[in-house]
Amino acid sequence: MKTTITFSGVYLPYFLARKILSKFTFFLSFCFFFINAQTFTFTGAGDGSSWTDAQNWSPATVPYLTVNNCVANIPNGFTVTIPSESNLRMDGGTINGPGTVVNNGVFALDTNTAKYLSGLVFVNNGTLKSGTGISYPVNFSLFSNSTLNNSSSGHIIIDGIGFTFSNGLSSMINNNGTVTKTGTSEKFIAAPFTNKGTVNVHSGILNFSGNKYFETGVYNVLADSELKISSSTGYFKGVWTGENVGVFSINGSNLVAEGNSVTNQISGNGLLFFEGTISGPGSFLNDSLLTVDGNVSKYLSNLNFSNTGTVRLGTGINHSINLILFSDTTMNNQLTGEIIINGIGLNFSNGLNSIVNNYGKVTKLGDNEEIINAPFSNRGSIDVQMNILNFNGLKYFESGNYNVSAGAHLKVSSSTGYFKGVWSGNNAGTFSISGSNMVDTGNTVTNNITGNGLFFSEGTISGQGEFINNTKFDVGENSTKYLSNLTFTNNGVMTLGTGTDLPNNLILYSNSTLNNSIGGQIVINGIGLTYSNGLYSAVNNNGTVKKIGNWQESIVATFVNKGVIDVQQHTLEFSGDKYFETGAYHTSAGAQLKVSGNTGYFKGIWTGSGSGIFSIDGNNYIISDNTMTNQVSGNGLLFSSGTIYGPGALINETLLTADSNSTKYFSNMTMMNKGTFKLGTGTDYSNNFILYSNSVLNNTNTGILTSNGIGMTYSNGSESKLLNGGTLQKLGSFSKTFALPVENSGTIEAREGSLDFSHQLTNLSAGLVKGHEISLPSGTNFSNSGTFDPGVEVGTMLVKNSFKMDGGTLQFNLNGIVEKSGYDYLNYTGSTAPTLNGNVKVNLGFAPSLNDEFNVFRTTSSTIGTTSLPTSITALFADKIYTFNVVSSTNSIKLKLANIALGTIDNKMKDFSIYPNPVGELLHFTAKDKVFAITIYAMDGRQILTKIPKVNEGFMDVRNLKAGVYVAVVQFENTVQRYRIIKK
Repeated sequence: MKTTITFSGVYLPYFLARKILSKFTFFLSFCFFFINAQTFTFTGAGDGSSWTDAQNWSPATVPYLTVNNCVANIPNGFTVTIPSESNLRMDGGTINGPGTVVNNGVFALDTNTAKYLSGLVFVNNGTLKSGTGISYPVNFSLFSNSTLNNSSSGHIIIDGIGFTFSNGLSSMINNNGTVTKTGTSEKFIAAPFTNKGTVNVHSGILNFSGNKYFETGVYNVLADSELKISSSTGYFKGVWTGENVGVFSINGSNLVAEGNSVTNQISGNGLLFFEGTISGPGSFLNDSLLTVDGNVSKYLSNLNFSNTGTVRLGTGINHSINLILFSDTTMNNQLTGEIIINGIGLNFSNGLNSIVNNYGKVTKLGDNEEIINAPFSNRGSIDVQMNILNFNGLKYFESGNYNVSAGAHLKVSSSTGYFKGVWSGNNAGTFSISGSNMVDTGNTVTNNITGNGLFFSEGTISGQGEFINNTKFDVGENSTKYLSNLTFTNNGVMTLGTGTDLPNNLILYSNSTLNNSIGGQIVINGIGLTYSNGLYSAVNNNGTVKKIGNWQESIVATFVNKGVIDVQQHTLEFSGDKYFETGAYHTSAGAQLKVSGNTGYFKGIWTGSGSGIFSIDGNNYIISDNTMTNQVSGNGLLFSSGTIYGPGALINETLLTADSNSTKYFSNMTMMNKGTFKLGTGTDYSNNFILYSNSVLNNTNTGILTSNGIGMTYSNGSESKLLNGGTLQKLGSFSKTFALPVENSGTIEAREGSLDFSHQLTNLSAGLVKGHEISLPSGTNFSNSGTFDPGVEVGTMLVKNSFKMDGGTLQFNLNGIVEKSGYDYLNYTGSTAPTLNGNVKVNLGFAPSLNDEFNVFRTTSSTIGTTSLPTSITALFADKIYTFNVVSSTNSIKLKLANIALGTIDNKMKDFSIYPNPVGELLHFTAKDKVFAITIYAMDGRQILTKIPKVNEGFMDVRNLKAGVYVAVVQFENTVQRYRIIKK
């Protein structure tokens, strides 16, 4: 073992020292305690290298330097070796160069006295103990460009004395071995320090306050200890490994030079960036843990920073400062990297090209809002678990995951955001978009974020790209919001408003398009839709637009509907241009879908359920070759004012109501009514419904046209007309006028009040006019080859102004012998003599007696003119044939029962045949004698068809009869015969 001898404070003559040195391994105390300072110069006159050979020194004594200013000089060209078996202690003094000292043993520094290496190269292959456990305020000083090289086998133990330098910028400690800090005190290495070896901090603080060059090496810090980089510049490169269970802090100014890179692979607590700057233009790679903390400024300057491990910005305390990306710094968070923001935000300065590129994960913790003001590009994951993470600098949000926990908020605000890619993730909190944002030409952003999706609170989303919403996109708050020059496609749910009626709208700006696809739903609940600065902005709905909320909202933007509109509460008004095509239109009870304002263009089949109001106002078009079909059930459509223009066609198959005292027009169009068309709903209005510019209203055989407060007229076109093949009903106790050409092949029912035809009425052979009070046009403006039937069931008909029959039929219901209640009659009050040329038909509902007389036609202001009626008619009731004589007089026509005969059925009379039987379409007949009339009855006695032959053979068209059994009654001059007919 080694024997250590300390020669402190003892005078030994040369010969005795030589004797001791020859027998023991000793401890050299530099500047041995002589009365005066002494200088020793290495001459190499002995073995030429050993420190312990006295012959190598002048004077020929091994330097035992005391604490006084004793000096050991190593001239240039000499290398002095301290043997491996030596334990040397330096209490003070100086070792001068420019030679070299190599320590292979133990070299200890002790006492509170200054110690210097001056202009010297000191190589440590053994152990250099800087202190022995007592913390001294003095340091071991590298003077005048000295170098301390700790080789790979060397170990420097700092245990009370630090290192400094002076009088030379080139002094340096080069560590290729191990530097270990022990002792509880803080010790400084103020001397320039290069590390390529191992630095261990076992206790206390080891503060590298001078220039340092930390390269590939091992950095170990035990618990409750700190390795501290501070003050002067640090130069970083290489791979840093080791284990830190204490603190490894970076402060001050630090540099990763161009072409260099530093990689942090220190496990445990990794690195703590507390204050100062890490500058480039080199690269810093964090592969383990880097914590940024402390309420002082921290900068990454002109640096390429990559994170494949974990970067913690704060540790839970809300600091007022940020980590600043300075002078075009790039911070790349790689796929495996995570940045945890928990008290410190991210900012930038002095460079427009600084940016954070996230390919990994950014996590926000802490009960405070943090701001990322630095430009930020995301292709990874952002996870806001607590409070608010506000991206208010430039941001490039691309394909990535965006997760927000309940009660938390991911906020995009202020400076421009650039969006593209597929956004996924789950939002249980709020992900809000505000400020100016862009989807560039050729780019698409797709929102697949589940939960609460996205919240567009204010600002603009611009671009010539496309924004696709597949989940949830809410538009809210009382501030203006724009989609500008953008295509927005909604495949999910887009909510306009969150339940509060706001005065601001979502504005489609500069030719933006909002496409609501087949699976998409737009819910309007407090915010409407308008447009600005572009005639081509439009909403295209192929999905569902739903209106909720107890207030009116307007869609002023151009709107194209091929989907579903569902107004569940209050009013949704389409006041801009609209293109309503094939789609479903629903209104709930108490709600209103309102078409008003600008032009509407209609076509396709409209379905839906109307428990509320679907009103049409303004100017609307069904253009050439287009057809619009109303199949909206319930309350159907309400045409309250304005015009529907052609030249296309409107088909109503359910309910169309024209109401209100505003003028309503069909202009240059054809309307085909197969359902119910109501003119008014019971209020007597002064305005009429106008067929304008050659419009045609065709009320088909299934159609019901009711006038109950509104009449009809025409204007600006002689071809406008009403074709009634169905039922025209007059309701209401007031008079209403149809001042237009009317052609009737169906049924006209004047049920209530007076129905006045003031222009032209043509009652065709298939036409039926019935009811209580009617006014007919005069002269050639009225023609009648059809049927008039007084009353609705049994009753009277008051006919005013004029009346005539041009081969038509007077039809009467005889259910009793008391007029009005028992049988029909027609009361004509016009001053023009009526001409009656045609037939008389009786529907018999009881069994009258012979000679019973029924006054069925009477005049009060004129006499009956020319009459050409049958002299007798027959009716069938209860298997009996009743023959009535038709008795005409000056002021009346009466039916008098002349004969009652038991009806016989004989299909094989000798002089008459009827065939084929069963019959399909045409029922032929031939007779020897004149046939006066052939009438077909149903088996219940209802008269179905009548034919008055002009010759004794011909046919009847029975194709419209339902399949079944009928009775044909053939009236000859003196007899009546019955035939059973089977309709196939």
